[in-house]
Amino acid sequence: MIDRGNWKLYKKYLIYRKEVEQVSVKTIDNEETWLRHFIEWADNVSFRKVYKIRPTFPKYLIDARSDGKSKPLSSSYVKKVIRAAYRFFDWLTTHKRGYKQIGIEYLDTLRAPKIKTKPKVREHVSFEEIMKIAQTPVISTKEKRIRAAGVFLWLSGMRVSAFASLPLEAVDLDKLEIKQYPSLGMRTKNNKYGDTTLLKIPDLLNVVRAWDNEIRSILPPNGLWFAPLLPSTGELDLDAAVETIGENRGRTVTRNLRAWLNENNLPYHSPHKFRHGHAIYVKNHAKSFADLEALKENLMHESIQTTDRIYGLFNKNDMKERLHNLGNSEEINLLEEIPPEDREFVLDLYRVYKEKHSD
Repeated sequence: MIDRGNWKLYKKYLIYRKEVEQVSVKTIDNEETWLRHFIEWADNVSFRKVYKIRPTFPKYLIDARSDGKSKPLSSSYVKKVIRAAYRFFDWLTTHKRGYKQIGIEYLDTLRAPKIKTKPKVREHVSFEEIMKIAQTPVISTKEKRIRAAGVFLWLSGMRVSAFASLPLEAVDLDKLEIKQYPSLGMRTKNNKYGDTTLLKIPDLLNVVRAWDNEIRSILPPNGLWFAPLLPSTGELDLDAAVETIGENRGRTVTRNLRAWLNENNLPYHSPHKFRHGHAIYVKNHAKSFADLEALKENLMHESIQTTDRIYGLFNKNDMKERLHNLGNSEEINLLEEIPPEDREFVLDLYRVYKEKHSD
C-alpha cells in the first residue's frame, strides 16, 4: 500500500513542475506515469528510508511493468523513469526538510541499469517507398491532400502535430523553407521555434507544389496547409479553412494516411516513420559534419548527441572514416567545422575508437 506521505509529495512535485517550472502538459503526463514506478516500488516505505529498500530502484525496473505484459521495459524507457526519479528526489533534497543529507547520498545511486538489448532497427519510410507514394495516382481532393501530406512529412522531417497545424504563411516552397513558429499557431514540441529545410528532390517537390498551388489560390495566408475538408463532399471547407487547432488534429492525418495507403495496397507507416525516413535518408547521404548539423536543426533536436542517440549517425563505417580523418592533417579543419558544443562528443568517440584500435 502506497505511503500517504509519499503520495502527497508526488502530487506536490507535479504541481511544482507545472506552476513554477512551467513544463508542458504532455511532460507532466509523462512524468506522472514514470514516477508511478517509483512510488509503487517504495510502497509503504517513506521516501526518507528508500535507500534501505532491496532490490534497489534501478534493479527493480529491469522486471517492472504496470500493464500486465511479460516483456521487460525497454532500456530507453527505463532511462526516462530513472531521470524522472532523479529530478523528483533532487527536488525533495532542495525543497523539503529532512531530505538534504539523504538526497545527496541517494541521488548517486539513481543510475540506469545496464540492460542487454538487441540493436534496434528503426522502422522508417525508405526513399523507394516515398517515391512509390508520390507516383500513386490520386483523383479526389482528399486523396491529393493525404498524398501531399505524406510526401511533405518525409521531405521536412516534421512531427505530425506541427504539420497538422502548419499555416500557408509558414511555407515558402521557392526557398524550400518552413517556419515552425508557435507564434503562427503551430503545435511544436515544447513550443520550440525552428526553421526547417525541405529536401531538394524534384519528383517529390512536384507533388507538394501541386497541392500548395491548389490551396494557396483559395485560402488566406493563415489557412492550414493540411486544409479542412467537408465531411459530406470531401472538398475544401472554406468556412473552416482557418480554424482553432485541436490537440488531436494530428490523428486526422494518421487516420487518413492509414486508409489511403491501405486502399492503394501500400505498406502502412505512421506519420512519425516518415520523419524517421527523412532522418535516415539525410544521414546516409551526409558528406560532412555540417550535413549532420543541418539534420539536427531540421529535427529540432537540442544537440547532435540527441540525433545520434536516436538514429545512430555514427555507424561503424561512418565513425571509422570520420575518426581516421581526425588523426590526419585535416584534423583542425574538421574540428572547426563541428559546433563547439559538440566537439567534446566527437572527440570522445575518437578516443574510444583509438583505444579499441591501438594495436
